[in-house]
Amino acid sequence: MKLTITGVEEVKAFLDRTRDYTKVLARFIKDLQGYAREITHVQTGAWRGSHDTNVMKNQAELFVDPGATNPRSGTPVEVYAEVWQSRGGEMDVYGRTVAAVDMSALEEEIAAEVLM
Repeated sequence: MKLTITGVEEVKAFLDRTRDYTKVLARFIKDLQGYAREITHVQTGAWRGSHDTNVMKNQAELFVDPGATNPRSGTPVEVYAEVWQSRGGEMDVYGRTVAAVDMSALEEEIAAEVLM
C-alpha cells in the first residue's frame, strides 16, 4: 500500500504563521507604550521616558526600565513609579493602559496575520 500526502509544506507554513504572533504583538505593544507615555504625568519626564517594551515569541511586556533614573534626584524611576501607580486613578498609568486595550482589534490583527 502506498500513501501520498500532498500539501505538507503548505500546512507546515500555515502552522508556523499561526503559532508566531511576534510581529503583531510588537506593533501592538509599541502602541500601548505610546499611550502610556501620553497619559503619564510629567515633572522631569523620567517616568514618561522610562516606559520600555520587550517582545518575545507570542509574549509582550510593557514595564518601567529598571535602569532609568530621575535626572534631578538620581532616584530609580521604578521606585517612585510604583508609589504613583499604587495611588490609582489618574496616576495608575498601566491600569489605565490595560483598560484602554481594544482586544478585538488585537484579535483582528492576529487573524489577518494568520490568513496572510
